[in-house]
Amino acid sequence: MKKTVVCLLMILSAALCGCSRQALGNTAELMKYSWHARRDGGGEISLRFDSGSAELSLTNGGESAEIAGKMLADDTSFVIFDEKLKQNYAFFYVPRGEKLDLTFEGNTIEMEAQR
Repeated sequence: MKKTVVCLLMILSAALCGCSRQALGNTAELMKYSWHARRDGGGEISLRFDSGSAELSLTNGGESAEIAGKMLADDTSFVIFDEKLKQNYAFFYVPRGEKLDLTFEGNTIEMEAQR
């Protein structure tokens, strides 16, 4: 009888303990925030993620451009598949807490997390 009660208590506690799984790794850290950078010359860059998609916006001197579409990421890089522009863009990244080093074609910019 005691064994049955102990087994039932263990099953009940396992069922009721709200087990949650937290994503780990660089990809999770990348997609945890939206990112933003402001350059000395007035240019701004923002990067955000939403359900397997990414959007990179660039503005400078009244001009703007946007790369947006489905995204595929691993621990060091991600690719945005922009169907509208019919182009793929590959970026390398290094997350550092609330900072992000984003590299495109050998050029790196430091971005900050936006909450």
